[in-house]
Amino acid sequence: MWVDSIMSELEAIVESCGCKLYDVSLLRENEAQILRISIIKDGGVSLDDCELVSQSISPFLDVKDIVKDAYTLEVSSPGVERVLKNPRHFMLSCGEVVQIRLLDKQEIVGTLMKADEQGIWLAKEAASEALDSSGFIPYAAIKRAKTIFEW
Repeated sequence: MWVDSIMSELEAIVESCGCKLYDVSLLRENEAQILRISIIKDGGVSLDDCELVSQSISPFLDVKDIVKDAYTLEVSSPGVERVLKNPRHFMLSCGEVVQIRLLDKQEIVGTLMKADEQGIWLAKEAASEALDSSGFIPYAAIKRAKTIFEW
């Protein structure tokens, strides 16, 4: 993917602003192309954080010229309840409560304790037949996952 070639540089820029890079996506909405950069930060992302990251990333993207057509840069938080799509998302969400729907339609809610390239580990309180004694679930068994915000 085109973003892989600049991911480490994007991460460094975002981290220099006191945030972490969560996701990068290029999408089309109403004939406009949008480069969406999602960031996270302990304590939450503020509008000032988004502005700082946008101002820091914009010149870098202009120089790299990765996106050939005109686009709008959008920097935002992925939200408190967000879909977890890849190992990186799971790794950045450790310590949060997640809702997992498995391929066999079973649903599990529990605290995400650890994630690596093979799968995730939920806290022991998330009792389910799908979990082994360590709380491990391989990514191959997960149909859908998202973080849950408890009010």
